[in-house]
Amino acid sequence: MGLADIRARAATAEDKKQETETAAALARQPRGNGVGAKYGARDPRTCSSRMAPAHGAPSAEQARQYVICELEQGDGSRPLMLVTNVKVQVAAVSHPPNQFVKESAAATSDPREPVWDLRGSFTSYQCDSLSSLIAGNDFARTHNCWVIEQPVATGYCYKDTFGDWHCGMMGTSTNWRTNVLPPDGY
Repeated sequence: MGLADIRARAATAEDKKQETETAAALARQPRGNGVGAKYGARDPRTCSSRMAPAHGAPSAEQARQYVICELEQGDGSRPLMLVTNVKVQVAAVSHPPNQFVKESAAATSDPREPVWDLRGSFTSYQCDSLSSLIAGNDFARTHNCWVIEQPVATGYCYKDTFGDWHCGMMGTSTNWRTNVLPPDGY
């Protein structure tokens, strides 16, 4: 058997799908100076105001926005954290800050304000900056995130001493998928 007898590997349907997905991802990568551009992703979302509501529990939509603002983070020096598919329910009854809230938010939580429990779900992404990737191919420049589904998550909302709302949730899933695209849009 000589070199003339060796056939080139034919691309499979999966190879072609990945090639098409990668080309589309490269074409839509953000440009500019935003934090997300360094990761080939959108910028983390922020909340312009966290003051509503002034009294009582936040609505499910308000809590959802505050959860997103807490979970999405990126400064360009650490992995970018993004979330999608965020669903939140707010408990109908509040309670005083418990030991967990006191310890995790001790510096900022207002001890006079009640805490509202949350439950829900979300998908989180942890993306590495494109410059930190060793592989120099198109696939590595587009599939630079880990993703984890959090189908069961819990957390709480509290007000800080300036009257701003903070809401966070954590899940317990440990099923990571690596080498995935950053999430689309918002």
